[in-house]
Amino acid sequence: HSARIRYSRFSLYRGLMFTANANYNKKLDGFRNAVVFDGINQFLTIQMLENPNENWGLSTSIRKRIKKIRYKFSGNYNNSKYLQGIDNNFVVNKNESYVFNVGAETLFEDFPFINIGYKKSINNFTSNNSTSQFITDEPYVNLDYDFLKGFIFSFDYTLFDYQNKQQNIKNKYTLANTTLSYRKENSAWSYKIEAKNLFNTEFKQSNRFSDYLISDTKTYILPRIIMFSISYNL
Repeated sequence: HSARIRYSRFSLYRGLMFTANANYNKKLDGFRNAVVFDGINQFLTIQMLENPNENWGLSTSIRKRIKKIRYKFSGNYNNSKYLQGIDNNFVVNKNESYVFNVGAETLFEDFPFINIGYKKSINNFTSNNSTSQFITDEPYVNLDYDFLKGFIFSFDYTLFDYQNKQQNIKNKYTLANTTLSYRKENSAWSYKIEAKNLFNTEFKQSNRFSDYLISDTKTYILPRIIMFSISYNL
């Protein structure tokens, strides 16, 4: 069974854009993976189950322009519940996720474009009365500036505050990049200097849920790189 509803409103005069969505899905019969653990080995089989999963979600987005500033808000909520066979026993797993994003951006013609905001993600996974919770806070800022007839400066910065509540793991790290480029009007030559991973962050952290596994993952990042390049367009 599947149902969806969508609402949207747009007003150019008021500088308003609004959308909202809701969806619901439910399977009466379907296939799911069943897993049997033997030490570090995992054996998967396919099973036909009644009422294998059910999920629903809500999302909304609002943009409002006031003079030369556009304010933004978006939110998502997802809830899923599914039946899982583990070691010849059936358990009901639940997964909830919330994502909120609020920010503002400038719309001036002779001023740098600045996009600043704050994002928060909450993921909850429950199985056999055991709950894992992951929370990530992400304040961010992006800047683009076109100046002096040919120069373009870009900068992006995000601070990640990551928490694994069940394991009591906390980690703060920043990701930032910047670029300065120059190209004279009607010239085939262009020049660019860019710096990646400005604060020399070693890794970023994330989480993921599969049918039967909770993953807390570290992705290692290349050390700080500063590169100068020259290009010619034929």
